[in-house]
Amino acid sequence: QTLRMEESWIVTSAAVGIATAGIIWYATSRQSSPKPPTRLKVFGFRQMDGDPDTSPACIKLMAFMRLAGIDYEYVSAKDHRMAGSPKGKIPFVWHADVNGGKKMGDSQFIIDELCASKKFRIPTMDEHLTNSQIAIGTAVRCMLEESVYFGA
Repeated sequence: QTLRMEESWIVTSAAVGIATAGIIWYATSRQSSPKPPTRLKVFGFRQMDGDPDTSPACIKLMAFMRLAGIDYEYVSAKDHRMAGSPKGKIPFVWHADVNGGKKMGDSQFIIDELCASKKFRIPTMDEHLTNSQIAIGTAVRCMLEESVYFGA
């Protein structure tokens, strides 16, 4: 009879253990799983899926992001009205953790903001330059982007 009591105790302990494990599993499986990180969304002006973007500003931004190793999702602004663009032009980007979750426009502003963001930790490409060299580079970049692109 003593052996039966020990067997009964073992069976009862096993049942309690299995029930406890089931309750823990049920409670943890009911919790919402963490959401995957949001990818940076780049809104551009691609006419059809698979075609390259024809905007020099979009090409500049996407080239920078590829060089910096930033994972992004391209979203085509097919409606031609730039709905949602903070500056009324493309490209513009959105990420929940960058710029307070607000959309950003202007390719150079976006690049500067991504470099300053702690989310992506991108070293600036001109850290080694003097202030004079940075000023010359900015002047040449502005001239090329604003004057040559639109023709003078």
